[in-house]
Amino acid sequence: MEMDEMKKEFNELLEDLREIHSDFRVISTEKVVVAEWVRWKCMFGCRAYGKHLNCPPYCDCCEI
Repeated sequence: MEMDEMKKEFNELLEDLREIHSDFRVISTEKVVVAEWVRWKCMFGCRAYGKHLNCPPYCDCCEI
């Protein structure tokens, strides 16, 4: 899939979401704060911990 096509699909998705939720907004991931316990929940409660690149410890979604 080409980048232009991906951007078009992304923009269409955003429009669909705005129709469903009038207060929908795109925010920066830097503004999302996640508590320390979230990483612990992954470390001790998930059998897939450390197996996916979009989860801790590889992502910075739960930086300690």
